[in-house]
Amino acid sequence: MQYYFETKDQLLHAALERLEQQSRERWAARLDELPQPVTAAAFIEAFLAEVLPTDEVGRASRVAWTSYGVLAMTDSELAAQPFVVGPDRLEAQLTHVLERAQEVGALDPQRDAAVEAALMLSVAHGLAASVLVGRRSSDAAMDILRAHLVRLFAPAAPGPKTAAGRAGKIQPVAMAAVASGRRGE
Repeated sequence: MQYYFETKDQLLHAALERLEQQSRERWAARLDELPQPVTAAAFIEAFLAEVLPTDEVGRASRVAWTSYGVLAMTDSELAAQPFVVGPDRLEAQLTHVLERAQEVGALDPQRDAAVEAALMLSVAHGLAASVLVGRRSSDAAMDILRAHLVRLFAPAAPGPKTAAGRAGKIQPVAMAAVASGRRGE
């Protein structure tokens, strides 16, 4: 390992980046299994399912990410690494999906998409920690996240942007682009 990395911190950072890449690949596979075109709610549910440690791969990934976070709190050199870049990128992607949902009338335009994305990511990470320590089952955590999605995507009072007949579907190309980290238009 020392051949490829000069320090332990570099090794840890590379491992974290690899875990993020693998998570994106699993998320994309989940999206591929959904009926097309993918709704914003289904897209976000697939993301949330990926955040939770529901299997051994997800659990190992979540443990590594959590361990990295704990180390970053106590190690100034490690904290200087771009630890928050991944979550920031995910939050921006979720914001984009929520904004697109607002454009097609699937989400109340009065909601702040950026705040909703931050809340969703925070709740998902908190529930993931709860699953890791055995406080909740992954099924119970997913039920909580689904309940949040039901409330989030509940029909708003009729208005110009919530006309009847809009299903809130977003083109699959745009969804795949968002999952892969590209902004799809």
